[in-house]
Amino acid sequence: MKIKTKLIAAFVIIILVPLGLISLSGIILSRHQIRMIEKSYDIDTDGYEDITNPIILFNKLTMKDYSQIAKAVEETPEKFEDERYLEDLSNRLSNKHSFLIVRKGSEIIASGTEIDNKIFDNLPKYGNFEHSSNNGIYLGGEIQSLVKQKDFLFSDGNEGSIFIVVQVKNIIPQVKSFIYGMIFITILVLIATSGILIAWIYKSIVKPIRILQEATHKITEGNLNFTLKINGNNEICELYSDFEEMRIRLKDSAKEKVNNDKDGKELISNISHDLKTPITAIKGYVEGILDGVAD
Repeated sequence: MKIKTKLIAAFVIIILVPLGLISLSGIILSRHQIRMIEKSYDIDTDGYEDITNPIILFNKLTMKDYSQIAKAVEETPEKFEDERYLEDLSNRLSNKHSFLIVRKGSEIIASGTEIDNKIFDNLPKYGNFEHSSNNGIYLGGEIQSLVKQKDFLFSDGNEGSIFIVVQVKNIIPQVKSFIYGMIFITILVLIATSGILIAWIYKSIVKPIRILQEATHKITEGNLNFTLKINGNNEICELYSDFEEMRIRLKDSAKEKVNNDKDGKELISNISHDLKTPITAIKGYVEGILDGVAD
């Protein structure tokens, strides 16, 4: 495979594979967390939409409780002055990240938690039927709470309102687990995908270059007795082929030089031998002349 093709494939893989794995993991994890939420809080969810939308989810957490309270205030409103009954309601709601507020006239007569003045100031007035529903209203800003209101009349005729306050800023454990799980899976998928791609690129590009580098060192040291194995059809294999051809030519040139040196030495030896006999005769006559033996 050509290097260009490998780089394009790596680009596509590093985008599509993590997206696919993260999406699949998100679906599996969300289904598991949704089942846990339904089991823990005894509610029916609409699947992925609820776990990604805290307002809808928190609204469903207290839907059954609100219906029971609405029925109770119509049948026995005096219960909402009974401390034990209100304590039981508060304990049940506290497991759902909610608390109860009972208002009589303009005074708070019961609260499942230490009430914040900001919440009290923003509670709807009596008779605000727009908010007297199972859906409630959302109070943003620093409060970040979903408030459900039910108006009624106490036994003595005083106006009363019951509020179920759901603290949206306190994400339920299953939602937290889903968020942390998705972050962990995303990091893990990215690391795994990057690691596999790096190993693939290293094996196909960096490793052959290292082999070529070792071959270069051998040639530098004068060792030409090796062979580069060529497997594949890419730019590096073409470089291997050119390098191997260069090595063969260098080896042939070295052999040719050795043969030329040998022939040169043999030629000089023959010439030296051919000149030795006449030179010896000439040397004898010269010595005879020097000694006065010859003319």
